[in-house]
Amino acid sequence: MSALVIAVANCKGGCGKTTTAVNLAAELAARGHKTLLVDLDPQGQASLGKPQASGATTAHSLLSGARVSPDQVTRGQPGAPDLLPADHGYRSPGAPPGARVLAESLADLTEAYDAIVFDTPPAVDLPLVAALAVAHFVLTPTQLTPLARDGVMRFAQVFFYAATQLNPSLRAFAIVPTQVDLRTRVQQTTLAQLIADFGPARLFPAVRSDVTLAEAFGCGLPVCDFRPNSRGAADYAQLADTVETAWFERAPRPWVEAIRRAS
Repeated sequence: MSALVIAVANCKGGCGKTTTAVNLAAELAARGHKTLLVDLDPQGQASLGKPQASGATTAHSLLSGARVSPDQVTRGQPGAPDLLPADHGYRSPGAPPGARVLAESLADLTEAYDAIVFDTPPAVDLPLVAALAVAHFVLTPTQLTPLARDGVMRFAQVFFYAATQLNPSLRAFAIVPTQVDLRTRVQQTTLAQLIADFGPARLFPAVRSDVTLAEAFGCGLPVCDFRPNSRGAADYAQLADTVETAWFERAPRPWVEAIRRAS
């Protein structure tokens, strides 16, 4: 497996998972990493309204395990990520296939890309478990509220189960605070609690509150293309910096060495 695989996941909805998956994938692609965004959420919001070009969807991967080839994905513009879209009609099967079916289905894609970013649904269901079974790292976006902190604590249990029982290559997860405005006492308190719970090294750069993120999403664009001078664009660029430093460097592969030689 040559691609670095990142799952963006949490057990709570409305925490910024899709926004983070889309904008992280866009940042990595803009930096020259050949990137694939895989939309595992049946709502399909990470697809940003892009048409499905080939008929291949993530439901094919989850249900049948049929191999998806690079020519079946929806191609992005130069400097943008490619997309494997969701299927709005997907329903989890009564007798779900094994969690490794997704890994088998995407085997050809992991050889074709530098980075694969999963957007996952906010439920401990087959799509989330399948993503954790193939990922190397996990980003967990969260709002800074007591209820959202509880969601992170629940997800941490899912992560450690997957790391010990399903996927020995699942190395670490990091928390990304979203919709941040530290002028409020509740956010200050929750951030301090998360640092105490998980340690400062597990907290990645925060994404501040910025209406531009919602506006960009409404236009079907990552924020770095919609308004590159915005706070949201700056924050996701900083997050991508940290992902490159913390995770790309910890998982050296031939393509990483090639990028180093070319730079």
